[in-house]
Amino acid sequence: MPKLAFLSDIHLNFIPRGSAQRFLEKVSRRADLVAIGGDIHEAPELEQVLVWMAAVLDRPTYFVLGNHDYYDSH
Repeated sequence: MPKLAFLSDIHLNFIPRGSAQRFLEKVSRRADLVAIGGDIHEAPELEQVLVWMAAVLDRPTYFVLGNHDYYDSH
């Protein structure tokens, strides 16, 4: 049976990129697919962060946006 990792309110904008990388790599080693329940990053860099996360996780990843993901959007 596939292993699912569910992440919520990870707020990657508040932690150093290296720490986020190590966290995502650990998740990737332990799960076959990943679901993220919002509050990932703030709007100006969100798209870039999602692309980066997809590369690090390298497995099916699904997400919904939270209210913090819209902060600083225009």
